[in-house]
Amino acid sequence: MIYRYLDCGILHNGFARVRCEDCGHEYLLAFSCKRRHFCPSCHQKRVVE
Repeated sequence: MIYRYLDCGILHNGFARVRCEDCGHEYLLAFSCKRRHFCPSCHQKRVVE
């Protein structure tokens, strides 16, 4: 579980290319560990939702 946290949000460990259909802007979205209570970044994303 700790290794998932350490790899969370790092492009080298996997990502998706996201493109806006309206303007064509592209960016890379790093995969997350989805550990809500362990990873502060993932927890904050879920709180906002």
